[in-house]
Amino acid sequence: MTPDEEVAQVLDAVAQMRARHAAFNVASLGIRGDQFHPDVQARWDTEGNLTGIDIAPNALRDYTNLELEDIISDVLRRTRLDVGEKFQALFDRYLGFDSPSFDPEILGVPMSPLLRNIAGS
Repeated sequence: MTPDEEVAQVLDAVAQMRARHAAFNVASLGIRGDQFHPDVQARWDTEGNLTGIDIAPNALRDYTNLELEDIISDVLRRTRLDVGEKFQALFDRYLGFDSPSFDPEILGVPMSPLLRNIAGS
């Protein structure tokens, strides 16, 4: 392989990694946690930060303050874990070269030979 061919291969791999990262970032914006309670819903961003919590107006009269505290704590814990698991699964598909769920063709084009070598496929 000539030096120019080696450079072209590296540039192709870099372009594909950038495309993988961009596609992963776009896909991660769509991650939502499941609803674990009908009256309380929590929202998290991809950094693991709580961005909002919705509490149905009826929850204030349907539950005691201690019950509602337990419900909120449970929803926060469960949705954070859920979002984290979904984020990790998405990462594995796009960028987890050593993951069994890694998808080398997720961009719809064959993976560059250099990346395929790195991924061990």
